[in-house]
Amino acid sequence: MFDKNIGTFVLVEINQSKRRHHLSESVLELVHICLKEKASLYAEVQKRNDTNVYQAYDYVRRNRKYLSIKCHTDIPIFVNEERVHFNGLVLLAEEEVDNVIMTHFGSKFGCGTRGLHQHLNKIYYKVSEARIVKVTKESTARGQMRPIFSNKGPKKIIQAKQVFERVQVDLVDLSRKPAFQNGIEYRYVLVVLDIFSRYMFLRSLTSKSAGISYIFKINN
Repeated sequence: MFDKNIGTFVLVEINQSKRRHHLSESVLELVHICLKEKASLYAEVQKRNDTNVYQAYDYVRRNRKYLSIKCHTDIPIFVNEERVHFNGLVLLAEEEVDNVIMTHFGSKFGCGTRGLHQHLNKIYYKVSEARIVKVTKESTARGQMRPIFSNKGPKKIIQAKQVFERVQVDLVDLSRKPAFQNGIEYRYVLVVLDIFSRYMFLRSLTSKSAGISYIFKINN
């Protein structure tokens, strides 16, 4: 428990820190020193009226059994750096979160926020999806990256066992440079490809609706 001489404003700061996912850089550094030297900050709490010391002491006191120090590499952000871990996940300082999000966002060529959230939370402790959305939306780099989604269905090969069982149809628009024959203006070309034989039919059309009747003729 804390000493009775602790000011009310300090207790308020500590209670607020419990609701935060990330400690400040200075507090996390004190936590690192405390764990590395296997010491307690209780004596410092009694001597100094420092909010950072109180927060570090309170955090270690409540979570010591979950905390450890391990080397962590996440190029180009961290290279074989001693980091505080919480249940095996790296603790990030508040000042580091945005940089980590954007670095991984860039390395994944602008992946979706949900996929990035799942990826980061396998490495780092409590990087919220709301924070990822906020950081990526505010970044100018977001619009410069092509999103890559992993939830697309597998490509299906279209096959046919006989002629005209399946056909592929497309419409070529020539309206900007129409062709004329015997005084008739042709603005479109209907392209029909038989999947089985790979035989292609071309039909000049005066309108899009004329292509529908031609397709029915082929089917019949």
